[in-house]
Amino acid sequence: EDDAERERGAWPDLVLIDTSLPGMHGHAFIRAIRARGARAAVIVVSAETHRAGIVDAINAGASTCITKPCTPDVLAQRIAETIDRAG
Repeated sequence: EDDAERERGAWPDLVLIDTSLPGMHGHAFIRAIRARGARAAVIVVSAETHRAGIVDAINAGASTCITKPCTPDVLAQRIAETIDRAG
């Protein structure tokens, strides 16, 4: 097993990320993990409701987006749907 194979195996199945990260925008984080080979499903949680922000997240490699605020039920449902699609 080489380093690349070990690194690929180290990624989680799902990443839940807010776009407002300190020091790095969530879209930049997604691009960075995709560039390193992450195939995890990525759910972006954002207060951004503009279509352009959602499109940017998808273009960065997000699987889906949820706008804040959201209820725990909506979050759980979206996680289940995303995992089912990735499965």
